[in-house]
Amino acid sequence: MLMIIAVAVLPPQGPLQNVAIRTVIWATGNGGGCSFAQCVNEIGNVLLEKALSIKAQSTLMTTKQELELWDTPYGQFWNPKGNALFFDLAEQSIDVYQSKNGGIRHGDIVLDCGANVGTFTRTALMQGASLVVAFDIDPRNIKSLNATFSKEIAAGTVMVVPEGVWHEEDTLEAKFYSNTNLNTITMATRTETDEKPETVRVPLTKIDTVVERLGLPRVDYIKMDVEGAEAPALRGARATITRFHPRMSIAVENEPEDIDTIPALVRSFGVSYSETPGAWRRIRPWVIRPEAITFVPR
Repeated sequence: MLMIIAVAVLPPQGPLQNVAIRTVIWATGNGGGCSFAQCVNEIGNVLLEKALSIKAQSTLMTTKQELELWDTPYGQFWNPKGNALFFDLAEQSIDVYQSKNGGIRHGDIVLDCGANVGTFTRTALMQGASLVVAFDIDPRNIKSLNATFSKEIAAGTVMVVPEGVWHEEDTLEAKFYSNTNLNTITMATRTETDEKPETVRVPLTKIDTVVERLGLPRVDYIKMDVEGAEAPALRGARATITRFHPRMSIAVENEPEDIDTIPALVRSFGVSYSETPGAWRRIRPWVIRPEAITFVPR
């Protein structure tokens, strides 16, 4: 009761109010299993502040149809108008996929599943990846990836796969938004926006199929953030995971059950992994979850 009263009397949007709200979330058990420290130190406000700071340091260079070219502290990116580029860069700045700690290593072959416009692809290359295979379903993002990484594509260090990752070869309807980070083939609604999405049929493939098709000698790291499709996509990567034991960072903030079902699914593959949840973030008003869980083979 005292905590709820404290929320009411604190200044709107002030840092003390934010801490009080997170404390209430933890105390009522609505945080999705976060500890007190994880709830209180959730990264939502940090991400917003960093995104605003990165945008202030960036310059719009030119526009071409539905795309904009931005010069940012992290390099130049082509980006669809309305897409949350600076939020994505803020996530990279605080290592939400734990690629630094969980470990992209020099020479790694990396799968960027849900690449969007390539902010993680750029991170992986900067950390020494020899090849990044970037998957995405949105033609706007695919155009952005091809333009941003034209030199790397020509050099063979980036490959763009214009398909989504799934548990079988298929074509399904996806919901497309102005902010392409919200695109989804599985989630019924997006509470982040009131925008009515466009429905588009998109091609889907298995990671196992692409690894075989490209003749990849190994897979060292998988980053996967595919807006609710993580579980089926992992089922489509069973052979790759059991053969190569890649380090992985898998998003668990999209569907309520993913914080439990994703680790259980990975365990079912029979590979011994350590599991480390990343930073926790308030994804809805009264729900806090880790952005991703990092899996490192023992």
